[in-house]
Formats: sequence, C-alpha cells, structure tokens
Amino acid sequence: FNTDRLEAKAGEKLAIVLINDDPTGMMHNLAIITPDSSQTVIAAAMSMGASGMEKNFIPEIPELLASTPQVGPGMKYTLYFEVPEETGDYHFICTYPGHGLIMQGVFAVE
Repeated sequence: FNTDRLEAKAGEKLAIVLINDDPTGMMHNLAIITPDSSQTVIAAAMSMGASGMEKNFIPEIPELLASTPQVGPGMKYTLYFEVPEETGDYHFICTYPGHGLIMQGVFAVE
C-alpha cells in the first residue's frame, strides 16, 4: 500500500479504489477490519488452505467488515461500502498469505 492511514466519517458511503501496481507481479487485496483484529484476520486467512485462492483469501469471520477480491498486477477494483457508525481506529490489511504483516494501516473513523 502507498499509505498507512485512511480517514472517513462514521456512517458515510465510501468508495476505495485499489490499484495493483506492484512491480513484482504479486496479487493483493484490501480488507477493512475491526480494531485490533489484524492477527485474527491473518490467522484466519492462512488457515483457509487450498480453498483460499478461490475465496480470495477472505475468511468469513465477523472481524472482516468489507473487502476486495484479489486484484492482479496492472488491475484495479473499486470497493463500495458503508463506513461503520462507531468511531475509532479500524484497520485495513492485505489478507494474501504473508502480506498482512507489512501491508496494513489504520482506517480512522471520525
């Protein structure tokens, strides 16, 4: 990601455009998750095993609020969602195995 912080107003409708311009040719996604749930989401994505790729490494858990599918190199995807009503520091993360440890940031809801 080229930013480590996104900001939004509680309850607003938002569009985030994920452009994969990774020069190494890796797949990426973007997941909006609940506060302090990075390790839970990373572990859930890793535990998906062989079915992970077909499900875009998006685990079906309550900590995951919104997500894009895997976006290939040179591609883009627009994620439309409603920002949570509760203010606070949520997070965003790439759930592709191994990426979430460094590809994450704060999604501040004011």
